[in-house]
Amino acid sequence: MRRRGGGGLQVAVIQFAITIGAATGGLLFDWAGWWSSFPFAAALLLGSSVAAWAASFEWEHSKSNGDPPSITPRVLIGGAITRAVLPRLVWAQKETNMKMRIAFADHVFTATLYDSPPARDLWSMLPLDLEIDNYANNEKIAYLPRKLTEEGSGSFSNEAPGDLCYYAPWGNLAFFYAGYRYSAGLIRLGRLDGGVEPLLKRGKFPLRIERLS
Repeated sequence: MRRRGGGGLQVAVIQFAITIGAATGGLLFDWAGWWSSFPFAAALLLGSSVAAWAASFEWEHSKSNGDPPSITPRVLIGGAITRAVLPRLVWAQKETNMKMRIAFADHVFTATLYDSPPARDLWSMLPLDLEIDNYANNEKIAYLPRKLTEEGSGSFSNEAPGDLCYYAPWGNLAFFYAGYRYSAGLIRLGRLDGGVEPLLKRGKFPLRIERLS
């Protein structure tokens, strides 16, 4: 019963840590730039190391006293933070030199990918000839020939028009030209470099995406 309660607590802490990690990474990126998430991640890693050392010390102390070792909240919280928060901060939205040229109809514009496994996976697939079409009233979508990796992905905040995302359940790119909210399976890949005006052209068109750098 104690183990079952500990497992439930760890799951809850992991989910909470994912949310806090994604939100903190996004806020740091907006306020101080891409580099800011790395010292914060280093500080969390140091804190998690201290928590792991303290848990190990407590474990050994319990055994030396003849008490049965137990999983304490300190162990659960330290492990959950290490497993859930750090990966999302490491893959925080750091801009790269992975710039793409995007063309459809009579519009040509560029976008910059973030430093993340899904974005690099998309980069490896370029050039691509797809089809772009309207979806709902805030985005245009284009289906990829195969699904991207979801490694390092998680929830995010500060959603904004101009975001380039990937919707994992359907395997499509999503170009947002109006406000939207994060939903499960949505992965932010990068941002358009200019305005969203090209995306306002309605209709279905051939789409060409290629490397610019």
